[in-house]
Amino acid sequence: MMTDFNNFLIDLYLSAPINKLYAPMMFLNQGESEITQNFNSSLCHSKGFLHGSVLFKLLDDAAYFACQSLENKYFMVTSNFNSHFIRPVNSGNLISKGSIINSSTNQFIAESSIYNSEGVIIAKGSGTFVKSNILLDFN
Repeated sequence: MMTDFNNFLIDLYLSAPINKLYAPMMFLNQGESEITQNFNSSLCHSKGFLHGSVLFKLLDDAAYFACQSLENKYFMVTSNFNSHFIRPVNSGNLISKGSIINSSTNQFIAESSIYNSEGVIIAKGSGTFVKSNILLDFN
C-alpha cells in the first residue's frame, strides 16, 4: 500500500539532480525499497561495462531508502557503506532491493542487492545510516 510518506520520499529521490542522469524508478514499503534502472551506455567505463559508481549508487540508494522509509522526521545520512561487485553489466535492466537488518533510535543497518533482469545477482552491499539534524519537509 502506497502511503503519502512513501510518495513524498519517491518524489524527493526522483527530484535529485543526479537522478536526471540515472533515470531510476522507485517502489517503497515500510523498511524495504526497490529501485529499477535501465542500462545506459553513457554510464559505462571505456570497455563498455557499467561503471562501479553506478552500482554503488544503486546499492546505497536502495539501503538508504529502506531506512528512510521508517524515519519521517529527520533526513538520514549514510555513515558507512560496503559494496561487493560480483559480475559486470553491459546490458539490460537492473533491480536493486534494500531492506533493514537492524535499527535503533538513531542508527539503522541495512543491506541491498542488485539483480539483472534474469534474476542473477550483480552486486551486494550493506551500510549504516544515521539521523541527521536536518528536518524533512513532510507534513
